Amino acid sequence: MPKFFTKYNPPKIPGFSSEMESKVQEQFADACQTDTIIRKYNMMGVNPFISAGGSQYLDTTQIPSFVASQNAQAKVKEYFEGLPSDIRLEFNNDPMQFAEVVSDPRNAEYLREIGVLAPLPAEQEGEKQPAPSGDNSAKAPHASEGSDVFGQKEPEKAVSPEKSNV
Repeated sequence: MPKFFTKYNPPKIPGFSSEMESKVQEQFADACQTDTIIRKYNMMGVNPFISAGGSQYLDTTQIPSFVASQNAQAKVKEYFEGLPSDIRLEFNNDPMQFAEVVSDPRNAEYLREIGVLAPLPAEQEGEKQPAPSGDNSAKAPHASEGSDVFGQKEPEKAVSPEKSNV
C-alpha cells in the first residue's frame, strides 16, 4: 500500500553524502572560533578587524547634515551631466573634480571662458573678450585636495546657447 505524506508526517530524506574530497581547510578552525576572536580582542583591547584599516579624522563641521550633503552632490552631478562633453572631458568626467574647481572663486575667469558662468556685463568687463576657441585643457585649473565641495553654493547655469544641451 502506498504511503501518503503530510506536513506532519514528512518523508525521511537521506543526509548529504559525497564521494568527493573535502575542501575544508582544518588548520583555520581555531581562527574561526568565536571565543578565540573575542579572547584576542580582549587581550589587544582593539578589534583586530577594525584596526586593520587606517584611521581617518575629518572636520565635518562645515557639512550641515548627511541629507544636505547628498543633495548637494546630486545637484552637482545633475548639472555636470548637462554640460557639453568637451567641458566634462576637461574635468576627467568627474563631477566632484568639477565641484572643487567651481567652488574656488579664483577660477571664475576660467569658468566664464568655457561658458559655465555668465559673462560679466560690458561696463564691468572693460573690453570684450574674444569667444574661446580650441582646446582649453591647458588653461584648466586642477582640483585641489581639501577644497569646499559641500559648500551651499550652487554652480551657475551656462548662458551661451552654443554651450548648453537644452
